[in-house]
Amino acid sequence: MSAKVIICATVVTPSALRVPILITVRSVAWWECSSPRLSGFVALVIACGAVALVGQKFVDKSRIACGFCHGRNKSDAYNTFLNLTSLCRAAQPPAGEKMSQDVPRVSVVVPAFNVKAFIAEAIRSVELQGVPAVEILVIDDGSRDGTADYVEEHFPAVRLFRKANGGSATARNVGLREARGEYIAFLDADDVWLPGKLKAQLDYFEAHPDIAMLGTGFAPWVADSRGEFGDPADLAVGNAKIEPGTIDPEASGWGYHKMLLDNYVWTTTVMMRRTLVEKIGLFDETLRLGQDYDFFLRASRETEIHVLRGIYAVYRQHPGSAIARGADFNYAAHIIRRAVDRWGLASPNGEAITEQQLSDRLQHIHFSCGYRHYRKGLHRKAIPEFLASLREKPTHLRSWAFAGICSLRAIVGGGK
Repeated sequence: MSAKVIICATVVTPSALRVPILITVRSVAWWECSSPRLSGFVALVIACGAVALVGQKFVDKSRIACGFCHGRNKSDAYNTFLNLTSLCRAAQPPAGEKMSQDVPRVSVVVPAFNVKAFIAEAIRSVELQGVPAVEILVIDDGSRDGTADYVEEHFPAVRLFRKANGGSATARNVGLREARGEYIAFLDADDVWLPGKLKAQLDYFEAHPDIAMLGTGFAPWVADSRGEFGDPADLAVGNAKIEPGTIDPEASGWGYHKMLLDNYVWTTTVMMRRTLVEKIGLFDETLRLGQDYDFFLRASRETEIHVLRGIYAVYRQHPGSAIARGADFNYAAHIIRRAVDRWGLASPNGEAITEQQLSDRLQHIHFSCGYRHYRKGLHRKAIPEFLASLREKPTHLRSWAFAGICSLRAIVGGGK
C-alpha cells in the first residue's frame, strides 16, 4: 500500500519572509513495503528535503508538521491538511507583528527613539503616498517618552517592534530582518516624506531595472521663531517644474569615489531593492553614528546610485536629533579610512579621487570634530582631532591655534 505524506511548514527565507508551504509526496512503487508506516517515512524524508530546498535551508524545524493518510481516501488527505495548516497558523509570528496575508511591495523601516511628538507626521506622510501594498515597520529603540504606546494606540496597521536601546543601526536591522517587501525604504521618525515620493521612485525602478538604490532631493525643515514647523510642502514648490524621472547628473552614477568626499545621499530619501540589501548585509551596529554612511558606501560598490531631482523629503532640525547631539568619536574619518583600506579610491567603473582630495577631506573632518569638542569645553578630546588635522595639512594655522588653546586650558583647568 502506498502512502501519501502531507507536510505543512513555515519556511523562513533569508529575507525573513515567512512563507507557508504545502508539499504532497506520494511514494512510488519501489518505496512500498509491507509496512505503510515505513513507506510513509521514506516519503517524509524526501518531502522534508524538498522543504529545505524551497526554503534555501532556512527552515524553522520546530514548525514542521506531517501526517500520513494511506490508500485512496482523498478526504482523509484533505482533513490531514486542515489539521496541519492549523498547526502552521499557530506557529505564525507573535502578536504585535501584525502580519498581513498579502506580501507588500514596499517596506518602510522607521527607527524611533523618544519621538512621540513627531512620529505621527512621519507615519501619515507614508500613508498619504497613495501607493498600495506598503507596510510600515516602526522599531522603538527603548524610548522613554511613550513613543511605542502612542504608535500602538493610534496606528494599529503599523507593524510595531519594541527593543532595548541600542542605537539606530540596531533598530534599522530589526526592520530589515522583518521587512517583507520587494523594495525597502528608510524614514527617520522625525522626518517627513512629501507627496509623490514612493510613486516617483517605483516608476523609476520599473524603468531602470539595473539600478538598485535610489535617492531624491531633500531640504531642511526648520522651526519658526515660535518653535513651530510650517507646511513641509512649501519647501517643494519647484517640483512641478521638473520632468518626472529626471535625475541629478552630478549625484547619479557610480558614486563610491564621490561618496568618499561627501555623503550626499540622505537616508530618509533612500529606497533599495531587496536584492541589494541581501548582497551588502545589515547596518554595522558598532557605529553609533555614520552607520548609514558605511551602509551606502558598501551599496556603492554593488550598484550605481541615482538621485531624483525634486524635493521629496524634509529632515526636521531640532535639538534632540542625532546630528544636533553629535558624537564623542570621529565616526566619519573612521568609516572613510576603513573603506579606503578595503576598496581604494576608485569606483567599480574606474573613476577615482586623488590622494590629495582624500587628505583634504580627512583634514576638514578632523578639524570640524575638534572644533565641536572645543565648543563643548571638551579640550582633551579636541586635541587629538586638531593634531590629526595637522597630520593631513601641517600648514593649517587654525588647527595649530586651537591645539595650543586646548592644551593650555587642559593643563590650567585640569579637567576635560
